[in-house]
Amino acid sequence: MGFFGKELTVINALRKKLKEITATNGWNTTVQEVFISDVFDFEGIPDDKFPAILLLWTGVNEPDTNKQYNASLDISIIVKYRIANKEISAQEEYDKLKKNILKKVNEDMRLGLSYVDHSFWGDFQAPIQIQEGLTYQFKLGLDIQYVFTNTEP
Repeated sequence: MGFFGKELTVINALRKKLKEITATNGWNTTVQEVFISDVFDFEGIPDDKFPAILLLWTGVNEPDTNKQYNASLDISIIVKYRIANKEISAQEEYDKLKKNILKKVNEDMRLGLSYVDHSFWGDFQAPIQIQEGLTYQFKLGLDIQYVFTNTEP
């Protein structure tokens, strides 16, 4: 699966916005890295890169067949993090990360930076422990609607 021009522009803009979630920028947590892939894989990511976000591109809906296309891009936002400070719970860190991600995605929409509309899908559940120790993961679904005028998405 590969990206077309506008899809890549949209997903790169989203990646850039999510990378702005840092304590230095006034957020209550810092995202260390944001990866883009069409394959779910956190393997080989060192612990110092957590919390990390994987933007998993899961497909694009077929566009209209007129000169101006409307399409939507389905993305799973998968977040993996470790609890280094035993004074904060996995749930508290999840709440902070989820709130920051939702705020950043909504901010991008309000500013009209890379797409025309979006909606979240799936359950916003508590994080699941994925490894022995203090490593957790959760997923948010995102559907982004965008417009382009090229002959291809």
